[in-house]
Amino acid sequence: MKNHAHLLLLIFLGSLFLPPSISSGAPPSHSSSPKPILLSFQKPRMGTLFTIRLWAAPADSQKARAAADAAFDEISRLNSILSDYELNSELLLVTQEPKNTWLPISDDFLNILTLSHQLAAATDGAFDVTAGPHIRNWRLSKRDRRLPRPSALKDAFSKTGYEKLEIDHKKKAVKFTVERMRLDFGGIAKGYAADAALAILSKHGFPRAIVAGSGDIVVGDPPPGQPKGWAIGIRSLDQEDSKKLTDTVWLTHSAVSTSGDTQQFLDIDGKRYSHIVNPKTGLGLTERIGVTIIGPNAVTTDSTATAVSVMGKKRGLAYVESQNNLECLIIEKDDEGKDQLTESSGFRKKRVKQN
Repeated sequence: MKNHAHLLLLIFLGSLFLPPSISSGAPPSHSSSPKPILLSFQKPRMGTLFTIRLWAAPADSQKARAAADAAFDEISRLNSILSDYELNSELLLVTQEPKNTWLPISDDFLNILTLSHQLAAATDGAFDVTAGPHIRNWRLSKRDRRLPRPSALKDAFSKTGYEKLEIDHKKKAVKFTVERMRLDFGGIAKGYAADAALAILSKHGFPRAIVAGSGDIVVGDPPPGQPKGWAIGIRSLDQEDSKKLTDTVWLTHSAVSTSGDTQQFLDIDGKRYSHIVNPKTGLGLTERIGVTIIGPNAVTTDSTATAVSVMGKKRGLAYVESQNNLECLIIEKDDEGKDQLTESSGFRKKRVKQN
């Protein structure tokens, strides 16, 4: 599964493995028991690189590796369900069926579809997994370096819209009310998979862990000796300076996701288009906006970061403030190319250093 909705703000993954920005914390030096060690694992999954880091007793290193392998296996399993690149994925098989037919779906497919449908309704379609036809058009635009033809846009609009999809939770089934609808979970699947992977690590006895997939990070218990949690750096919109940080936040038992066009964009006739597609226009965003969302889990932060990017600063900030479990940092470029920051009311409480 490719990364459609991300990554504006590069979140680095710690000085013991990758360039620093997640603080691993230091185990207490006065303890007489063996100090826990920080172990890191990486594997390519869902079209990106997933990283797992966890604290373990030295004697449990092999158990930790087995736990990480189980977590990676879970990510692969979910990819086989949610990917629009895997030919036999549940997603592609379901969307090949005729309209107005109730189609049985797996628990994971039902969960992610329900969450997507709820967010679509709450954001007036700013996040909409039925926008697959638009995303397909935009992939072709990136390849051919031209905007979609009006006929292609018209056809895509006829097959998109979350209201054209129905869910029966009791029967665990979905129905499409128009032919050839195409789903795309690129803005939510990695977050869902990261949450699932962290749950596997905890189940195996390693709750002091972090899972990162591109611009989505979810953390469990804080590192030893660091009760505030994991320190995660948020990069600025400055594409030329990949190490420049806008902010750094503490996280524990929560997640953070970023969305924007620092690394992925398209220039057509001198106009810059983001890889993030607006379901209302069928085109990539033209405003330079970057969004960081902090929330209870990665499936929420992943999808909300995309939705806020599409809604823009005013509507997006209002949506975040209406939720009691979300915070955000929104970055825009002004006419002079400088970052302009807007944050939700509780964001500053997460900072490592108060400004």
